[in-house]
Amino acid sequence: LLDNKHTTDQAQLPWIGQVPVLGTLFRSASYLKSETDLVIIVTPRLVKPAVPGEKLSTPLDQRVAGNDIDFFL
Repeated sequence: LLDNKHTTDQAQLPWIGQVPVLGTLFRSASYLKSETDLVIIVTPRLVKPAVPGEKLSTPLDQRVAGNDIDFFL
């Protein structure tokens, strides 16, 4: 996925920036262009076929539940 953002900003002093000839001296403009790419990386792994009737294990099966003290330390 690609995200493009274009921003144009113009700043000027009130009333003086609107004067036809002198206004350009009291006015500034800025342009900003940014692009963001989202890259998803997948690592393939070979696994053994499951035996019918056997419970499949997941990485969460070996998880140890935390307690409140571990949460704050």
